[in-house]
Amino acid sequence: MGQRGIPASSLRRAYHFGSDDLLANVFEEVRELDTSPELRLRVLHHFSGWLHKYVDWITRVVLDVHEEGRRYSVEQNATVVSTMVRRALQGDLTSTDEFTVRTGYPLTRTHLAATLWIDRANPGTDNTALLESLAHDVATTLGSRAPLFTSVDRSTAWVWYPVADADPEVVRPVLSVVPGARMAFGSPAPGLEGFRESHQQAESVKHVAAVSTNQAMTVVGHGSGGMSIIAMLARDLPGTRRWVRDVLGPLAADTEAAERLRDTARVFLDCGNSYVATAEALNMHRNTVKYRLGRVVEELGHPIGERRLDTELALHTAHVLGAAVL
Repeated sequence: MGQRGIPASSLRRAYHFGSDDLLANVFEEVRELDTSPELRLRVLHHFSGWLHKYVDWITRVVLDVHEEGRRYSVEQNATVVSTMVRRALQGDLTSTDEFTVRTGYPLTRTHLAATLWIDRANPGTDNTALLESLAHDVATTLGSRAPLFTSVDRSTAWVWYPVADADPEVVRPVLSVVPGARMAFGSPAPGLEGFRESHQQAESVKHVAAVSTNQAMTVVGHGSGGMSIIAMLARDLPGTRRWVRDVLGPLAADTEAAERLRDTARVFLDCGNSYVATAEALNMHRNTVKYRLGRVVEELGHPIGERRLDTELALHTAHVLGAAVL
């Protein structure tokens, strides 16, 4: 029953029904005894106590066996899924139909791959069940059907969702209930090639969520602006830190004042150098924007438009990765 997913509550109910029936028969037998009412009451009390102890013992025994069977079934299924996934990723899959039959997940649909993990998790704790629960909660939030889930290790899992997109802003609150939970999404793509490509993209940007000190980067997506470039920069933090300092000068300081100036300059460039649009985006007065941008020019030592490509990328890198590159 455990191997077939039948709930343990069915077993408990069976034993309780059985004990009720047996106790009713015992009561009838005791009532027919040719002895004093006091002795009949004592005999009934004895049988009632014995039956309670027996049912308590036998249900614990049976439930242990049930859990063992359930665990065996889960492990067997996880092994099958893991094997099929790795064959698909390595290009060793001979039949997409076999994959669908064994995993219950069709490869013909559009796939959005994700890497899900718990940062700095205790290596002695198996978080697989927690990760699977999180993966399904994310699916519910995205309005997705059941995802394909396979564990990589005790604190990391690969997931595929049959959806066309995922907004990190929507997913982030779901993960926030578990300290250290992080998620990196690829871009949606169809078929077997899309299954692989989206996974590779998720793996390529996960380092951003791993090293960033920006709380908004606990969930990242490959499709977000410049994320694939930031991911490459994140793999060489010392070199990236030196480059950011070279481009931004004093603005690369890890202070609140420098952060305010960086954000103003970044939004200003995003808004096409419009003071009005920047003021609206930052919810501040236009004169405040002008004052801050004047300070930015002083700190940079040149107009914002000069070395624009480097400046814009350095500002975006500092925003995404935070103190790690400051």
